[in-house]
Amino acid sequence: MPDHSVDLERDLLIVESSAADLKDNLLEDSVYWTLRAPGRSHHTMPKGTLGGLLMRLHRLGALEDNLTPEQSERLHAAATTIREVLRTWAAQAQEMALREIKARLDSWTAYLQEVESDPDRYITEYPTQVQGRVALDFLLEYAGDAVSGETQGYVATADNLLRSISISNPFVWDETLIPAYPESRFWWLYVLPVKI
Repeated sequence: MPDHSVDLERDLLIVESSAADLKDNLLEDSVYWTLRAPGRSHHTMPKGTLGGLLMRLHRLGALEDNLTPEQSERLHAAATTIREVLRTWAAQAQEMALREIKARLDSWTAYLQEVESDPDRYITEYPTQVQGRVALDFLLEYAGDAVSGETQGYVATADNLLRSISISNPFVWDETLIPAYPESRFWWLYVLPVKI
């Protein structure tokens, strides 16, 4: 199931798995780690990343009214663990965030350049690819002042490129996610690249 579909239980499993392994992975030099679904879960798991974790925590928090009481309790337990790990290992978390920002930004920029050069081939991937831009937003917020002016400039350049090759569009993901992603902040979820 694509990540932009609404499957809050899957998101919750990803958050729980990330919480269990977060400390160990913060102490590594990688950006990505392997997530293991607990028990006999039938859900497929993506690679774990700090940006993906921050994105899912936000989404689950914003849509918590859609969770069962048991799911809500699991979310709060995982979020408490994650906050504690990020506080205890703050320097390592910030270093990981900066590495992932570079990786996400490079990938997102490359995708936008592909769309610009061959829109017919790449436009259909937009709803999936834009997840990287959403995760990037949470990483930039998390890293705060540690993000260099140069990196901020690259983000602005990528955003300007997207604006130049896109038009306003209804929300590109499942509309039940709209409350978690207001257009005022997540404008790239309300545009679609077009053939110029």
